[in-house]
Amino acid sequence: MNVNNQYAFKVDVNSTKREIKKAVEEYFSVEVNKVRVLKVKGKSKRSRFRIKKRPNWKKAYVSLAEGQTIDVGME
Repeated sequence: MNVNNQYAFKVDVNSTKREIKKAVEEYFSVEVNKVRVLKVKGKSKRSRFRIKKRPNWKKAYVSLAEGQTIDVGME
């Protein structure tokens, strides 16, 4: 997702904002302005005789500096 120079990533549940910022800057060679995180609760799914729960996960919204982009190869 690239809206207003923001990208969304699915990250490890135990990762922090600082770790996410450092990883994105090193991997994509960009300057990160802001990182916002969101914990997503796993859904309960019914499977015949029992209810199973999908795992919780974390989403990170990363805002890049002006003029910076990440080429995700989706065109």
